[in-house]
Amino acid sequence: MKKLIMKTLVRSITILVCLILFLNCSVTNFKISENPKFGLIQTNYWNGQLKNKTYTKTDTLGNWIYNGVSKSYYKNGQLKSKGNFKDNKQDGLWKWYYDDGQLKSKIYYKDGKEDGLSDFYYKNGQLKQKANNRDDKPDGIPAGIWEGGSSRRQIKPIKNR
Repeated sequence: MKKLIMKTLVRSITILVCLILFLNCSVTNFKISENPKFGLIQTNYWNGQLKNKTYTKTDTLGNWIYNGVSKSYYKNGQLKSKGNFKDNKQDGLWKWYYDDGQLKSKIYYKDGKEDGLSDFYYKNGQLKQKANNRDDKPDGIPAGIWEGGSSRRQIKPIKNR
């Protein structure tokens, strides 16, 4: 009896995992421009809706690397994030959005690391927090604002041990 129950449970879990993977799968298309050293990787949700679009180039070994504008989208078609890659690393200003299109955060990157002022927003558009990073580490004291508008206590960043 216990073997039958375990066998049924294992079968049910396997079917559930397969169903979850199927529903979350996406299709990737690779488009090469007229210049074979540049291309575009485009990923779509299983229903055809655009999920991600990133420009690429080839390195000296012929490997494709992210280089240029990258955009990702929610299933509802709203922009999820937008930023730039330089030699496979995030570079410059990256913006993230809530699924209704409202700005969620702005973060600056240099060589794939957070570097500069970062702003975070509540879903209603009000500024939530400002923080500064240098070489992917906190630099200074982040300042925050409660959703009602009053200032939050500033907390010193924890230093790496």
